[in-house]
Amino acid sequence: MKFSGIHNMNTQDLQQPQPQPQMPRQAQPHQSYQFYQQQPKSPVEEARELFSQRSQNMAGRALYQKYRPSTFDEIVEQPQAVTVLKKAIESGTPAHAYLFTGPHGIGKTSIARIFARSLRCKDIDIFEIDAASHTGVENMRDLTMSVYTRPVESVLKVYILDEVHMLSKAAFNAFLKTLEEPPAHAIFILVTTEIEKVPGTVISRCMLLHLRQPSLTVLQQVVESVAKKEGCRLKEQSAALIALMAEGSFRDALTLTQKVLSVADAGGDVSHDMVEKVLGAPHHRVVNKYLEALTSSNFLEGVTALKEVRESKVSMDLFVKLCIQKVRTAALLSVDDKTNVAEEYNEEDEQFIKDISSKNEVADLFGVIKGLTDATNDIPTAHIKTLPLEFLLLKNEKK
Repeated sequence: MKFSGIHNMNTQDLQQPQPQPQMPRQAQPHQSYQFYQQQPKSPVEEARELFSQRSQNMAGRALYQKYRPSTFDEIVEQPQAVTVLKKAIESGTPAHAYLFTGPHGIGKTSIARIFARSLRCKDIDIFEIDAASHTGVENMRDLTMSVYTRPVESVLKVYILDEVHMLSKAAFNAFLKTLEEPPAHAIFILVTTEIEKVPGTVISRCMLLHLRQPSLTVLQQVVESVAKKEGCRLKEQSAALIALMAEGSFRDALTLTQKVLSVADAGGDVSHDMVEKVLGAPHHRVVNKYLEALTSSNFLEGVTALKEVRESKVSMDLFVKLCIQKVRTAALLSVDDKTNVAEEYNEEDEQFIKDISSKNEVADLFGVIKGLTDATNDIPTAHIKTLPLEFLLLKNEKK
């Protein structure tokens, strides 16, 4: 059985200590691009050189790896989990087994690594196992054999089992006794995105920590911060779009950010129109056109907007999310005129939202949100993906 991650090992390796692996290189701080030339270069040549250097810099390492937290202080939006783990370290009495659960891309495995190293566990004594590719009974038997060997350079050995819900029922049963009564030097950290697939007998033997999904605001702040460190400037509306498309995942947000930053111009700027094109998002004017038709009961205009969306082959799910987001902002503006629309939208969208807010009652706007939400549920099974939104147009026109 081979363990992937921080340290790889098979059962034959138990006979001899493993050599100390090199610590991973720390991400280099961003440095502004500088050109040293003896002869002046044309603006076009400078732009090409800048783009080439930026592309090479970003291609060397994924942003979600480069900006992965390495200390508890760098962890975002998980105060409860961090507090519990810090208390365990300070008291010197960590639990023998932890179960981290939560959506993908929010930092569960990163927090597990930070916790393991905070327990003064060297990398050679940290074992990261991909449970998705080690699902059988024999894999668990190999794990049990390795657990009872002493640590090489540390007081403790930490086993991180990623995607633990992928283990077979027989593998869980084989692992249960070791999980319940491990040797004093062993700590298990189980990680899962689907806790409902983890047997109750396993959950009851672990300290359960629920890691929560970050808010859109937090994701947007992370995107803006990383873009700035990479020497690029994103508009707030663009960062908000990336945060929305990431669906609560830090990893997805930074993957999308890297895609957007790769097309930044020589000055490090990216227009919002370019961001929409790169991400395959519907143009904001098409969203506005449909919402204008929906709130003014203009069936023909709404169908025309949906035709544009269909022909551009963008995600209908994303289109509806953007519609809901704008209508919700308009509804909140109707309730509280101090709502700051300018923070998330450009001038054109800001004026549009203010217009539909002033022309419609709050109850009507929330009725639109309800209709859009219902349409979202119908889109996956619709033969023609725009049909649920066309029905909504027809329904509003008859009112």
